[in-house]
Amino acid sequence: MDKRVVELDVSYAKLGLYGEGAMSFEVIDYSPVDVFIGVRALEALGFVVDLAAGTLKKIGLIAV
Repeated sequence: MDKRVVELDVSYAKLGLYGEGAMSFEVIDYSPVDVFIGVRALEALGFVVDLAAGTLKKIGLIAV
């Protein structure tokens, strides 16, 4: 950590996947970190990535 202070925008996002829907509070970061944003969206819908099978797995909602 370099102890920089940055200001980022925040917003709500409406998410939908496989018939599931959720609202999620998201930080808008303009750097290329799409992977982290995608993981948060999947967790908001109760999915995780099954790396062994290469699929999404529904596990229910995760408290984050």
